[in-house]
Amino acid sequence: MTLGQILAIPVALLVVYICIRIGSIRRQFRDLPKPPHHAFLGHFPILLRELRTVPRDIFLPLVVDLVRRKFDLPVVFFLDLYPLFNPIVFISDPGLARKVTQEDRSLRYPGVFETLYPAIPTRWFRTVADRAWTKWHPVVGVSFTAAHFIRMVPQMAEDLQAMLDQLNDWSDRDQIFYMERVATDAILAMTGRAYFGTELDCFAPKSQWTSAFRAATTPVVAARNPLRKPFVLPSWKRHARTFHAMIREKVQHAFDKDEDHGAGVPSLLESSFAVYRKNGFPEFPRVSEEVLSTEYLEELTSTGAAFLIGATSGASVISYAFLLLHQHPDILDDLRREHGQVCGLNRQSILLALQSRPRLLNDLKLTHAVLKETLRLFPMGPVLRKCPSETIEYEGRTYDIRNHIVAISHNSLHRRPDLFPDPDAFNPYRFLPGAVIPIPADAWRPFEKGNGYCVGQELAMIKMKVMLLLTLTEFDFQPKYARKAARGPDIYGGYAYTTGSGIGPTPAGGLPMRVDKRAK
Repeated sequence: MTLGQILAIPVALLVVYICIRIGSIRRQFRDLPKPPHHAFLGHFPILLRELRTVPRDIFLPLVVDLVRRKFDLPVVFFLDLYPLFNPIVFISDPGLARKVTQEDRSLRYPGVFETLYPAIPTRWFRTVADRAWTKWHPVVGVSFTAAHFIRMVPQMAEDLQAMLDQLNDWSDRDQIFYMERVATDAILAMTGRAYFGTELDCFAPKSQWTSAFRAATTPVVAARNPLRKPFVLPSWKRHARTFHAMIREKVQHAFDKDEDHGAGVPSLLESSFAVYRKNGFPEFPRVSEEVLSTEYLEELTSTGAAFLIGATSGASVISYAFLLLHQHPDILDDLRREHGQVCGLNRQSILLALQSRPRLLNDLKLTHAVLKETLRLFPMGPVLRKCPSETIEYEGRTYDIRNHIVAISHNSLHRRPDLFPDPDAFNPYRFLPGAVIPIPADAWRPFEKGNGYCVGQELAMIKMKVMLLLTLTEFDFQPKYARKAARGPDIYGGYAYTTGSGIGPTPAGGLPMRVDKRAK
């Protein structure tokens, strides 16, 4: 027997083992609800066929939703993508979603957010892994309420005047800009104001904060490719350290300047400092009234990084809101009418109204509904969970989900016609108080619930309301994609189809737009 024949024996045995193993995995899906299934390749062929019909950078959960629609799959179905992933069960039923997130208190699937490291420090991931973290956290556990956020609105609105001036300049020059980038800078500015209590100058020429933010977050996309990550990681870590150092310095400066001991400009840090100076926190004992402990400072730094980066996911939502309002001028007219009735018809009257009565934002019912409808149509994607239960039950059938990834599919859930009539249409009136057809409990859940819910959802809605209120009074926006630009399915945005080419889902090409000043 030759050496080649001897070496071929273990290779052949390995191939046989792999084939047997794959066959065993595939057979587990035999009687489960699923799309057409290949006996050896699982669901790779069906997904690849669907991928060939859409732009190559489309957000992958949308491809799964297209498969769901094509084969009329039930609200519980399975995908077999072994060996790349564990078995995945997709859920688009409000009751099951509630059970997984709120009754079973399942945690997010390991590794989902770790892809944002080093932009977000590992300390933050350890923090949110604690089921009770929102109770003891020195920021989230202190005055993290809508009533507190409303107090920050006047300063947020004032900070956005630089954005309005920039839009005015682009209008004069007939310049195309990228709405997703502008919205990111606006969200970053308002989040910085809410957290630090000071302005970040995000719209200043060569802004240090926007430059540092983009340097710390842009590598996220390249690093998702395991072959590219080793080459990206060294410079990424360097940029992340710079970003974190800026946050740390800002936190220390806010503490040193907090001369009124919690009675100054409202901010998340101001509230936290007030508790720290008085008694400290159980997890972060006070050194003295005038000195930040090292652990407390590092916790506030990692929290600041997570908040600034996580909050900018709202940029995609606000971008899609502008797109949808352009496509539905009748709804835009109603929205502007509401803004005029509640806050006034020009920038100065709006700023004065928000300065004197920031709670007026709560009276913008249609604005709130527009944002909720935008989040229904363009959610941030499925939430992946690791469920502690070994089974789930639906319509009298029990499914084994041990070692499964449980995906709560917002794209599917939010477009079920039995829950949201005419589900692909933009109809914010369905979310108004007293709507004829009420929204079923737990059917709208873009911020999720239970462990891993978005703690900043109230603040996110406030920031998006402020941006819509200030911009729509003065400007009209229209998308300006090139004729040869790739186009996705119209129900997912058409030219502005959702891609996975950002920190989170984002409009294709950053949503290029042209802005025009409204006639006075």
